[in-house]
Amino acid sequence: MNFCKENGIRLSGLALGRPKKDAVVDKKQEYQDTCERVEVERAFSLTKRKFGMGLIRTYLEETSKTVIALSILALNLHKVFCTFLLALLRRYLLLPFFLNDLEIMPFVQ
Repeated sequence: MNFCKENGIRLSGLALGRPKKDAVVDKKQEYQDTCERVEVERAFSLTKRKFGMGLIRTYLEETSKTVIALSILALNLHKVFCTFLLALLRRYLLLPFFLNDLEIMPFVQ
């Protein structure tokens, strides 16, 4: 808690303990926090399912970090490849106008 306060990090979610009677809930901020959290969790879920991050079975901290870094590298290479492939398809195959707004991976930015 002290680390977060010192570095200006706002904690979202329910506070521990009994709720206060006069607690003011900012619904807009809570909704924005939820949306941001869902995006991050979706990206982690994708790397666990598609890029093997869920299969990490290493014991040493160094090798675990290496496996995680390689998994994230594979995710980024996949995104770059998909973007490049879509650009080639648009340019040389002249995709129909309704496919011009096609996004292969809209949730990874």
